[in-house]
Amino acid sequence: MTNDDLTHLTSTASFSVAGHVNGARTAGASGGGPEEGHSSSRGESSGNNTEAAPVSVGLMKVWTPTELGEREFRPTWTHKGWRSHPSHGQQAGMEKTLKSWIAGTEAVCVAAGLPLFGRFECVTSGPVVIFTGESGASLYDRRLRHVARSSGLTDAEYERLPLYIIDERATTRSERFQNTLRHTLSAYEQVLTVVDPLYSYHGADVEAGNVHAASEVLNAVSDMTDAAESTLNIVNHCRTSGDGRL
Repeated sequence: MTNDDLTHLTSTASFSVAGHVNGARTAGASGGGPEEGHSSSRGESSGNNTEAAPVSVGLMKVWTPTELGEREFRPTWTHKGWRSHPSHGQQAGMEKTLKSWIAGTEAVCVAAGLPLFGRFECVTSGPVVIFTGESGASLYDRRLRHVARSSGLTDAEYERLPLYIIDERATTRSERFQNTLRHTLSAYEQVLTVVDPLYSYHGADVEAGNVHAASEVLNAVSDMTDAAESTLNIVNHCRTSGDGRL
């Protein structure tokens, strides 16, 4: 390759990059979409009429401090000092560490507006939706009923609490799960959403110990609960060995 050839290639490459950038800026300034700028720049740099592949996705929302300030978002608590609201997170531990009992106790206390463990003041009370994939609805109800009795509630008072239990299983990314969660958020406007345990809704196609892969499973739930300002508690099994299994 001669020096003249190298100079020509460098000049062409610079023109091509500039064309893409300028094309995108021109399209944005005139109100056109990203497709317009991309298609125009490709035509200029290639010198033919080949059309660019259509862009079928939209843009991510860009917030300004002014816009966010107008939302007047003020986080608070479900129980002060225990769980912020709205928020999402995992309640994780090894087997037989009472994870489900703790989650159930929290659910009853949020629904009833009671202090948690007699220590954490309830700040935000209201409906609770529980996806229980490890036990049937009747067995889970017995657990919650025992919690309510130990908290000073009668069976009649417990049965009036806004608690909603779902014991059917589907992966979080499935249409069935998504539609069910969307329905509950609209119909019940729950303060707290519980998924117990995660492995019942995870699916076998995703490596549990790979955070990059598992994020899709979690985001499928938290995206909706965050948008609805419902606090999400995901009960999860974990191992200290870090071997990639739940």
